[in-house]
Amino acid sequence: MHKKILAVVLSLSLLSACCVPVSANESSTVSADPVSSEDNFSNYRPENEASVASGMDEALLSGSASGEVSAASESGDTSSYLNALSIPSSYNMEDSNTVPSVKNQNPYGNCWAFATFTSAESNLMMNSSLFQQEEPNFSEMQLAYYNFCRSASSQPSGCEDDLVTPVSAYSSVSKVLNIGSNFSESTMSLARWVGAVDETDAPQSSASAYTFNDSLMAYNDNSYVLENADYISLTDIASVKNEIMNKGAMAIGIGLYSNYINSSNHSYYCSSSYASQNHAVTIIGWDDSYAKTNFSTQPSSNGAWLCRNSWGASSIYNDTKGDFWVSYEDKSILRSSSHLAVNYQFVSAEDAYENIYQHDGGMDTDTYSAGNEIYMANVFTASSN
Repeated sequence: MHKKILAVVLSLSLLSACCVPVSANESSTVSADPVSSEDNFSNYRPENEASVASGMDEALLSGSASGEVSAASESGDTSSYLNALSIPSSYNMEDSNTVPSVKNQNPYGNCWAFATFTSAESNLMMNSSLFQQEEPNFSEMQLAYYNFCRSASSQPSGCEDDLVTPVSAYSSVSKVLNIGSNFSESTMSLARWVGAVDETDAPQSSASAYTFNDSLMAYNDNSYVLENADYISLTDIASVKNEIMNKGAMAIGIGLYSNYINSSNHSYYCSSSYASQNHAVTIIGWDDSYAKTNFSTQPSSNGAWLCRNSWGASSIYNDTKGDFWVSYEDKSILRSSSHLAVNYQFVSAEDAYENIYQHDGGMDTDTYSAGNEIYMANVFTASSN
């Protein structure tokens, strides 16, 4: 039986690191610190401001076929996306044991990789019988390292000249983990089949003394590979909920700043429009009735997302399961530039495509928009049917 061939066109955008502390009075004055900057937790780089606001959602992120990146439009018309399932007013993936246990990225800044794999692992726990009794556990260190470090020996045949080398300040594995990235880059790396490898093969706990075997670890030791990545706007709450119920947890960027946290309730609402995203977490549920009075600064309405953090079970910002509540109205997650939630769907490497006819090799991404239609293609000569 012939297997499918994956062909992905990724046209997402990113912005260089920007973590500007904000105050609670809608001023751009620096008066509050990112909640964990001292531990290098806050190394999420937000997506590009202008591209999404100018229509990237509709122009570029349409469709949900295998190998495509999909997103719901901001127009509010979601009838074609939602199925007939009734969406409950509250939901927690913990109740169905379809979300992995909390992890701890300390002391590194690759929150984006942890959020990416929490989504992917939850998708497998929801859809694969192999993970009914045990949790998948992929290596965030391997994803982060080969996102930034590409030598000739780590590249597939024909792509040996596609090199990326960090500057000397980030020459070691442990330093690479603090560069910071986002979901555009993690999607681009995973679409090249850089990972996922098991955590036991590249444990982040050994980062300070770890040496990667490029010819093995970059591409050839995968246990699972990316099949789909769905991008949905957080402004479309119903579609995000539907995606979580059917496909698993969704990774998001957020701006975490100390003066907006209610540590007693493990809740967060950022009311400042100036809040840049500096961290990545994963939505695992919601509660439409979560009281607005639970937040230090009150939003206008009740309702919140339940988010899984990657700071272990001992953080004062999340509960012992690693979770905290984020208001539906939080302005940092709804920034016009970065309001997309991402769900990653993986398939076993043994059951995956025989060939992958695409290579998003650069570190840069760009966006293009068109009024009506836009066509893109990667052209390769197939080696077999």
